[in-house]
Amino acid sequence: MSDPGITHAEADLRALLADMGELEVRKQAEDLGQRYGLSRGDVMALWRQEHRPTGKGAGPKLAGRPISELLCPAEPWPEAVDGAAWLEECEHELRRYLAMPEGAHVALAAWCLYTHAWQRFGYAPYVVFTSPAPACGKSSALRACQRLSGLPLSSGSLTTATLFRVVDAHHPVLLLDEQDGRLERNEEMRLLLNEGFQKGGVVLRCVGDDAEPRAFDCFGPKALASIGALPSTILSRSIVVPMERSQDPLEPLGPNDYPEELARLRRQGARWAADHSSGLGTLPSVPGMDGRLLDKWGPLLAVAEAAGEAWLPRVVKAAHALHFDEAEESEHIELLADVGRYFESLRRSPTEWPEFVVTESILRALNALPEARWSESGPKKDGLTSHGLARHFRNFRVKPTQEPDGQRRRGYATAPIRRACTIYCPEVFSPGVPSESVPSVPSVRDGSLPLDSNASNTSNASKGGVGENENADPDGGDPLDQLF
Repeated sequence: MSDPGITHAEADLRALLADMGELEVRKQAEDLGQRYGLSRGDVMALWRQEHRPTGKGAGPKLAGRPISELLCPAEPWPEAVDGAAWLEECEHELRRYLAMPEGAHVALAAWCLYTHAWQRFGYAPYVVFTSPAPACGKSSALRACQRLSGLPLSSGSLTTATLFRVVDAHHPVLLLDEQDGRLERNEEMRLLLNEGFQKGGVVLRCVGDDAEPRAFDCFGPKALASIGALPSTILSRSIVVPMERSQDPLEPLGPNDYPEELARLRRQGARWAADHSSGLGTLPSVPGMDGRLLDKWGPLLAVAEAAGEAWLPRVVKAAHALHFDEAEESEHIELLADVGRYFESLRRSPTEWPEFVVTESILRALNALPEARWSESGPKKDGLTSHGLARHFRNFRVKPTQEPDGQRRRGYATAPIRRACTIYCPEVFSPGVPSESVPSVPSVRDGSLPLDSNASNTSNASKGGVGENENADPDGGDPLDQLF
């Protein structure tokens, strides 16, 4: 006897799915969904229902809620939508809730519209919201993305195994909060995010009792929030939006706030994408934009061009404005690499590193580099200062501290910095790197920096020093240090 709650179309689809294997249905899920008016995730869910074990060996009921219950596709607006007007209103709404730098509201509006048609493109640019401290609006920015994107899924605790399975089954727009610590500790997650930037990016895993190798699709747009810098490979795939605490009043956008204007814009974005998706996919030619810069901005430029000619130059202008901030992230990593090379010069054996290096030694080494920018930095352009060094290191959650032997000298433990180097600039400590490729720095080896005055080695053999002693503390009054 047939189930009266099942339509003829669903009954036909279930009968079709009952005879299909998993690999076959994965390949055809999208086409079947279009034919029967369902999402790819709904088709996969029906297939699993048809192939779910029954009877005595069926096993216990699974805990938790199905992911499909968290995914809510936007119902397209009943009338045609003007793309330029949509972007204009979306930018206006974003300014009500978010304090972001020049160009960011324009870029985020274009990215949200792009998420309704992202499968037409060969690249899936990420958005990364960064800030130097908490309470700068990153979570509100992710909520705005959730209210406006095509098929959003928010989480701050996705594991690697969960992430690629969710992406493969449902192809959502992932919104990942609090990623600063997680990505530092999880190399596998970083590699997965790198693969998910380009169409065809897959994760290979062995599954089943026979450990059969299977490919899982991980391609799709993602937005991430982080305190401080993220690995350079992720930043190079991302539109980076530096956030700061707003000095002007903003309207709140909390977890329970679902403004009608944003809900309408989401539906209108779905309608615009449905009407214009066939004309998308080709990236416009923009002078000065090529390579990775075009890869991550190209889909937004294409959406802006299709929405209205006036919006293409606005998004180009936003790209140039935000590109400056990305270069600033590169500057932080460049300094970290130079410090890592300096520590390399202090290493006495493959496993014997100094435990602590005073700030003055690091500054002298950096400011002495002939081809680096540090000697011309600082408020007076006369060299990097302890304040500037701490500001750079803050992006990697590295803090200045006092020497562990009880002296008042301030500096940095080497272990956190070396760990950051292995994540953000691993080439610094790669074995087999020819010595001529590493810039020379003043070091204990050439006598320009005496070891006993600047570094505490693993045996704590040196204590005294010049330049910093118990009566002199050039970093002690640094206001930035007090933040730590």
